[in-house]
Amino acid sequence: MFNLHQMDDRITVERDWFKDYNFHLISDIEKVIKLVDICIQRGICSLDTETTGVDNRVYKDDFFKDGFKSRHGIRTVDRIVGLCLSFDGQNGYYLPLTHEPEDSDNLPWDSTWDEITRLVNNCRIIFHNKKFDAEFLYPVTGKEFWKISEFEDTMLLAKIICPLKSFSAGLKQRAKLDFSIDMVELDELFTNEKKEQLKREKVRYNFALLHPKEGKEYGSSDGIFTYKEWFHLSPSMSEGDQKIYNLEKAFSNVMRKMERNRIHVDVDKINDLYIKCESKMIEVGDTIRNMIEEKTGKTGRWLKLNVGSPIQL
Repeated sequence: MFNLHQMDDRITVERDWFKDYNFHLISDIEKVIKLVDICIQRGICSLDTETTGVDNRVYKDDFFKDGFKSRHGIRTVDRIVGLCLSFDGQNGYYLPLTHEPEDSDNLPWDSTWDEITRLVNNCRIIFHNKKFDAEFLYPVTGKEFWKISEFEDTMLLAKIICPLKSFSAGLKQRAKLDFSIDMVELDELFTNEKKEQLKREKVRYNFALLHPKEGKEYGSSDGIFTYKEWFHLSPSMSEGDQKIYNLEKAFSNVMRKMERNRIHVDVDKINDLYIKCESKMIEVGDTIRNMIEEKTGKTGRWLKLNVGSPIQL
């Protein structure tokens, strides 16, 4: 069971299971430093990114033509809004970075990424779909290549343990199956009025539009259950699973670079083919209609036949 509480134009989502976990909103760089120290000391933590979208194509700064110079001269199309961490599966930490409300109290950009860079270079990181998060992290941490000893991937592991399509590997589905937890969905964090406004403006749901306080539980729980999933699933690995898992982890670096290229489309060629196809369809249609007219006494009845309609044809 869950409840919604709305104050002004902001929503806070509640779940019964919230009382069993601790959610922390970090808005002080000194706390970020301490959090990273703890994670490094423990040797393992989860890390998840909240972003403005899923477009993690990497381009040089010049591509964007906005004059902005990033930390390493490269950027993703969509950007990171905040980070979710957990080092024990009990406490979740949300680090806001680029939320848009004026009173968001975002963390300082460069000094925060200095700490996250220290984290990813000195602590084993648990991801859920590492290919996605690592691509967003690459421009801000400078870390492109990950050794298999430096990370775990619970989404990859879930697919290896049971590769059937019917076996859910998404974090929210896994949390439901493994821990009977109904995690918060993104659209629950937007008021009905905000949803209508976004619909009118043809704007997608965007985590950056939310205040960090609205996204605290959502983000923190991503960190918590990514951490818990690793310790829940990893004991189920057979020796054969482990070999495949390590191979897939090694391949993930290559897959990221391959997918970065996306699918290239020759728009001019497609338009040319469309025109030729349309012209040929008219020609074939006329041939069919004229043939029928010849066979039926040229009544004119079939001149309007839609040859694209199976019923009419």
